[in-house]
Amino acid sequence: MTAKIIHGDCQEELLKLQPNSIDSCVTDPPYGIGFVGNKWDQNIPAKLVWQTIMGVLKPGAHLLAFSSPKTYHRSACEIEDAGFELVDQLLWLFGTGFPKGKKINQGVWEGFATRLKPAFEPIILAKKPMNQTAMKNLNQFGTGVLNIDACRLPLQKGEKHTNCMPDKNWPVRTKTNCCDIAAIKKSHDVGNKKRAQLGRFPANVLHDGSDEATAAMGDASRYFYCPKAKKKDKGPDNKHPTVKPTELMKYLCKLITPPGGTVIDPFMGSGSTGVAALAEGFGFVGIEKEREYFETAANRIATH
Repeated sequence: MTAKIIHGDCQEELLKLQPNSIDSCVTDPPYGIGFVGNKWDQNIPAKLVWQTIMGVLKPGAHLLAFSSPKTYHRSACEIEDAGFELVDQLLWLFGTGFPKGKKINQGVWEGFATRLKPAFEPIILAKKPMNQTAMKNLNQFGTGVLNIDACRLPLQKGEKHTNCMPDKNWPVRTKTNCCDIAAIKKSHDVGNKKRAQLGRFPANVLHDGSDEATAAMGDASRYFYCPKAKKKDKGPDNKHPTVKPTELMKYLCKLITPPGGTVIDPFMGSGSTGVAALAEGFGFVGIEKEREYFETAANRIATH
């Protein structure tokens, strides 16, 4: 699959793309918290930006957008006000966050602080509305549902498929004419028993495998696991402060993108979504305003 990366403001560049042409959007936009003093993180994307993003997506196409616990409500409102349907909230749990508030160590106030330790990032799951039934939308655009089988969690050693819920109403069979029909048919044409053996049904909780996250959830194998991005994963000279791990982005791309489809990231940053999308056989369109990050993304995607 091919990648198209663009240096520029996403609001302007999105208008140059063909309407109703993209299968999904996986993005890590500004959180509006001024993270480590970066000017590009002063504000969350406004409703108009999300409306423009929705314009290039096919009907029924899904959106996954990272956010901050502090500003999640504002981001979700802007996305919903733009016309998207809010579907769910995913939680990316991690144990490596560090307290960023001010500690008080004076007099009777010793041991107090202004903030809690961060341990999760919320991810907004939304969908562009459809003006027809899900089945008709699938037949026409190949969008509107989640690719559950592609994101099932492998069974642990000694675990039997009977421990997993058989999904009697899955899959939806379709003859979509817009994506990789053979790949969709291959992943769907299995019985319920075989499907359960593929693994557990994916949940709306993700984690980094840390002791803290595992202890909080008990059997963490029930949830998608991926450690936070390491230096090797980020690539050389990557100075972006919020790089997401490639394996996490691969999982998210698979969840909402039909086989053979195209993923867009209007806030490309250093290109993690693009690297992940291409690795999974998807096409990719990325837009980044900051020159330094755009060049980093270009190098990462070119060497993928």
